[in-house]
Amino acid sequence: MKSILIYLLTLILIMPIAYAESSAPIISIVKYEPYPAEPGKYLDVWVKTENKGTSDILDVSIRIDPKYPFEAVEGQSLTKDIGILKPTAADITKFRIKIKADAVQGENYLDIYYISTGKQEIGQKLPIFIQNKDATLSIQKIYKEDQLKPGNTYNVTLELKNEAGSYLTDVSVRLNLSGNDLPFAPVSSSEQRAYIINAGEIKNITFPLIVLSNAESGIYKIPVSISYQDSIGTKYTLSDIISLKVVDTPKVEAFLEQNNVYKGTGGKASIKLVNRGLIELKFMKVEIYGSNEFKLTSPNQVYIGNLDPDDTESLELEIIPKTSTPFTMKLKLDYLDANNKPYVEDREVTISPLSKPLQISWWLIVVIVSLGSFLGYKWYKKAFKR
Repeated sequence: MKSILIYLLTLILIMPIAYAESSAPIISIVKYEPYPAEPGKYLDVWVKTENKGTSDILDVSIRIDPKYPFEAVEGQSLTKDIGILKPTAADITKFRIKIKADAVQGENYLDIYYISTGKQEIGQKLPIFIQNKDATLSIQKIYKEDQLKPGNTYNVTLELKNEAGSYLTDVSVRLNLSGNDLPFAPVSSSEQRAYIINAGEIKNITFPLIVLSNAESGIYKIPVSISYQDSIGTKYTLSDIISLKVVDTPKVEAFLEQNNVYKGTGGKASIKLVNRGLIELKFMKVEIYGSNEFKLTSPNQVYIGNLDPDDTESLELEIIPKTSTPFTMKLKLDYLDANNKPYVEDREVTISPLSKPLQISWWLIVVIVSLGSFLGYKWYKKAFKR
């Protein structure tokens, strides 16, 4: 009998506690949008407050405390007075907050508090998953010389910007220089690394490159591969292309190849043009300047066309000298290089007029031969008589 009384007394004592526990509202997040939450973006959160007890819960109110990485939005309320929450009833409240731009990706916790009549304020931490939709790392600029010359070393710098809302790590940048048509070689390595690039940060990656001495002029496209991962370990790769222009200085020589120009009467002269450079010369034309030292009887303009590296072209000119001493012929070369850059250059060639060889007429040769034959015959006849 005594034990029964003790049991009943214990039951009477714990009933208010059970009632109190069943009278507490249960708070949960129904959903939030967008999912996942993104750094620097707004977030709509639907909070559910429900009464799973058997009696009314009076004067219920909830509030959000947006601590880092969350923050309040101006004009948006962070509290809700629900009032009476009847048994099995529920209230769903929408709150709008914002994710800080430097939020760490992964699971973060939003603090939500509730209070009702006769109760102290109680807090809960509800999970919010934060992740960048696109962890973007982009090439903003390329710092390089406008024109690279064969045989020289240059720095090529890529300016990378982290356009994501959180840091990116294990960044690797590689130039693919393995193509047979690429005349570049890395001084140290074709791959450079950056340990971390913070949100919004700009970081420069520099590659010292050698332009091969036999590089032909032109624009070369170099594939770039970039790999990295975001703050929660998701890996990304991207590909891009940068362009480098190689320009060699044209080297054209002109010299006298053959001279058949005689004093007084003139003749033909052959002038050879030689492309000593590494680049193709295009649409070349040559103009011979006038002079008071000679008269040009052939056209004073000659179209050459294209002149390949280490190739030659000859000009055949007909000239009548006005002087017996050496004179200078001035040429104007007009052409484009491999990058269509125009050039106009002058070259000079010295021509020395030749003296005419002594000419003997045919009749004189016949007389001499005849006289020789006659004298020979006379000598032979005289010797035979003896």
